[in-house]
Amino acid sequence: MKIFSLSVVLAPPSGPSAVLSSTSDVSSFSFYQRGSVSEFLTFFTKTVAERTPQGQRQSVQENNYTAHVYNRGGAEQLAAIIITDQEYPVRPAFSLLTKLLDEFTAEVPQSSFANPLSISFPKIQTYIQKYQDPRQADTIMRVQQELDETKIVLHKTIESVLQRGEKLDNLVERSNALSTQSKMFYKTAKKAAHHESDPSSTTCIHPYTIPPHHLIFHLAQMPAHEAVIVAASRTPVGSLYGSLKTLTAPQLGAVALKHAFEKSNVDPAVVEEIYFGNVVQAGVGQSPARQVALAAGMKVTSDATTVNKVCASGMKCIMLAAQSIESGYKSAVVAGGMESMSNAPFLLPRTNPLFGKFETKDSVEVDGLWDAYNNFAMGNCAEACAEKYDVSRESLDEHAIESYKRAARAWQEGIFNSEIAPITIKGKKGDTVIKEDEEYKKVIFEKVPSLKSAFKQGGRITAANSSNLNDGASALILMSAEKAKELGLKPLAKVVSYADAGVEPIDFPMAPAVAVPEALKRANLTVDDIARFELNEAFSVVVRVAEKLLQLDPAKVNVDGQVFGAVALGHAIGNSGARIVVSLVHGLKSGEYGAAGICNGGGAASAIVIQKL
Repeated sequence: MKIFSLSVVLAPPSGPSAVLSSTSDVSSFSFYQRGSVSEFLTFFTKTVAERTPQGQRQSVQENNYTAHVYNRGGAEQLAAIIITDQEYPVRPAFSLLTKLLDEFTAEVPQSSFANPLSISFPKIQTYIQKYQDPRQADTIMRVQQELDETKIVLHKTIESVLQRGEKLDNLVERSNALSTQSKMFYKTAKKAAHHESDPSSTTCIHPYTIPPHHLIFHLAQMPAHEAVIVAASRTPVGSLYGSLKTLTAPQLGAVALKHAFEKSNVDPAVVEEIYFGNVVQAGVGQSPARQVALAAGMKVTSDATTVNKVCASGMKCIMLAAQSIESGYKSAVVAGGMESMSNAPFLLPRTNPLFGKFETKDSVEVDGLWDAYNNFAMGNCAEACAEKYDVSRESLDEHAIESYKRAARAWQEGIFNSEIAPITIKGKKGDTVIKEDEEYKKVIFEKVPSLKSAFKQGGRITAANSSNLNDGASALILMSAEKAKELGLKPLAKVVSYADAGVEPIDFPMAPAVAVPEALKRANLTVDDIARFELNEAFSVVVRVAEKLLQLDPAKVNVDGQVFGAVALGHAIGNSGARIVVSLVHGLKSGEYGAAGICNGGGAASAIVIQKL
């Protein structure tokens, strides 16, 4: 049994109500949901008070919660409202409301009602604490053996309280007292309530987003261990043998992580664990993630895990970090990805041939760009996907050209500045500071339509509508909401949900179109709820197929001025899954939801949904 809020409201028979004194207990809700929960408690308190006739008591049930209202009316025109769970007994609730109104009118002069901010009534806080146990209300019951003869009206839902023609959704949307974030929270939670109560629903409810019960009027409670992102940084993406060629993957990772620590003012010593993605690991050295951690200043007692999920490695690290936090295992975790394709070695077999020369293999191709299941290049999978889903060469080239143009405009407008970790390269002629992506500058638009196909004669996949080989790293710092609050940090975003998907290896380019819907289901969101999608462009066909299968608005995918794909910026394969999340974090506006998806070799994909705070 629990009381969530207790309020005294000025409720004239005509005109809007005004909260004169109120207190709430939202400690059972996760930190970054409490603001929205408090706003809705006030919103529904006023909504119910305004629709309760003077002289009447009524109870409004919704899901597992009840709002008890006593509109005493009279000269003071006061109403008292208590919001509880449904286990809290009715008679003590109304006895408490009667006592509350008696005490309030005795201590607060009516002349102060016009200025609610001037009213001081500390007893209301005492009441919500004392009467959490309804047995404490027995003393009231003994004094007031019976309620007066005012009839108590029971309403099964909030909708039944509203006047004819009124809809709760419309009231929420029009309310100036609710923030944009709270309105989005309401919509999401309402869907959760619908799916949980509908046994025929096929929607998969993520265990971390739906608790055993709902907050009053369709609000959903989030877990106590909510994973939030407090920092997100990335290096510029360098071309193959370009400006970053002298740095190893762990060195690039350390640059990104140091920048994240410095920009967020997070002490590296508070981080307990690190997950870092790296695909082509031959010659990189023991435990690449551990190298990043120690080079960036993390304590030697922290744990480090290197992840290889091919192109999705960086994103999988974010998912693992979120799981570690949500489970309560850790409270501060670093996640990211890194790759130096410029430094990837050639491979020689350890056994000596009896005759002839040694045969070398390119580790980039063997470990990163070759479909081991069909024994051909990943580009051949892209060709098969373009044919299967009837995506024309013209459509792919059009996408590639737009990707390059968007990236150029973004750099001109300084869109990426907030996420970039500049790198200083020492040279004989002095230091050079690299703070801009290299790849997007190399396109010659006039040549794109005339380029030969790269993997199949007469095919649709070319060097222009494919990503390039690149160097780069990204790092994010995740914490529990409680840890962020303890350290006085303002999170950038929160992790809402995530998902992986598997398909046939040859179909890997379309796998994000499976993973993204699954992540949305787990978040109880739809495509329409997402402000921006970031889909990694290993090939332009990845985005084109996702747009077709998910019926996405191209204007919301890899949006101009916000986030961009690998065709233009480059694809440092172990880095890209984290890089697109970094850009999404910085590109969203407060309250907006964003979804990122990335395919990976072997026929799989990962996807994540975040909300900007």
